[in-house]
Amino acid sequence: LGVKKIVFYDNKCGSLSNIHQLELNKIIEKEITEFKPNKIFTHSDKDLNMDHKAIFNSVLVATRPIEDKYIEEVFSFEILSSTEWNYTQNFKPDYFEQLNQKDVLNKSKALKCYKTEIKSAPYPRSEYGVKSLAKFRGLQSGFLYAESFKLVRKIRR
Repeated sequence: LGVKKIVFYDNKCGSLSNIHQLELNKIIEKEITEFKPNKIFTHSDKDLNMDHKAIFNSVLVATRPIEDKYIEEVFSFEILSSTEWNYTQNFKPDYFEQLNQKDVLNKSKALKCYKTEIKSAPYPRSEYGVKSLAKFRGLQSGFLYAESFKLVRKIRR
């Protein structure tokens, strides 16, 4: 995927909601300050996963629209078997990026790195699930395949 730097903070999976929100905010603010992105992509607030919700909330804090910030856009994304299973609060995308067949294949390959998260079809976190979602989002946006996002905040400077 072209990622050159990965940072781990050794927080236990499934327990981020037990970390004081201020501590998590500081971690995310530190990474944003060092990286200086103009776009941020984070989990959806509609996810069932409590870690994802905690990250979403901390990203909102870390991307507050302060004058000296460089962040212009904040988007949320969906995660198969986490976002769509929240039947009472659905993810409603409003921004789509066209994908090609190679992009979809690369997404499936990247997902295979998470060996404990993958199961066979019809489980959402499968090659079948990745391709199905890309096709569905493509149908919504007029493409063969697409990735969808929800625009959380856009600031024009």
